[in-house]
Amino acid sequence: MYLIMEIGEVSIFVIICTLCYQFLYFNETRSTEQLAFKAEIGKQTEKYESLRRQLSPHFLFNNINVLTALIEENPQKAVRFSEALGNIYRHFLRQEDEDVVSLESALSFSKDYLELLKYRYEEAFQYVLPEAIASNQYIIPLALQQVIENTIKHNEVSREKPLQITIGIQNDYIIIQNTKQLKTTVENTKGTGIENIQKRYAFLTEKEVVIEDEVNSFTIKLPLLNMENA
Repeated sequence: MYLIMEIGEVSIFVIICTLCYQFLYFNETRSTEQLAFKAEIGKQTEKYESLRRQLSPHFLFNNINVLTALIEENPQKAVRFSEALGNIYRHFLRQEDEDVVSLESALSFSKDYLELLKYRYEEAFQYVLPEAIASNQYIIPLALQQVIENTIKHNEVSREKPLQITIGIQNDYIIIQNTKQLKTTVENTKGTGIENIQKRYAFLTEKEVVIEDEVNSFTIKLPLLNMENA
């Protein structure tokens, strides 16, 4: 009888020790996993912030090039262009720190920027914007401007070869298409442009940026977001 009781007590002691060990191991493992998770979150946040920091110099670099060319062609127009560019850049800075912006706001900013380019190139540059949009649609900030800049950077814009950009909405995507008339030489700007857009979208949605490179046109489809998946 005593032997049975001693065996029972030992068994209970072993069970308690096992449970304590498992509890301590679980807590230690969970703590390690939490630290690793926090470190990964910090790393991904830094990557995302790094991508956003690329936008400002990229925007300035492309438009200063336009301004420099305009100074040589028409100094008076260059002064007005620089004033309008200053106003647009202030808007740019307001959007730069946002994770998402409404499609309505993005298109409004894009129209101002397109008008600036229209003033620069006159009849050599044309654009079309969507007439109606839903109020609950969002995109990543400054993506439209990057696509437009990329179009100007890579394509010839002249009266002989007018460049047209058409922006529309279809199947939860905003679609930006331009006539394709590539320049013979394009200065490389590493880490910016379309690659930047793709990487920033990857942080916010599983939907991919779609690129269609045809003979006479180049099309980019940017996923539209809502507050649930943004």
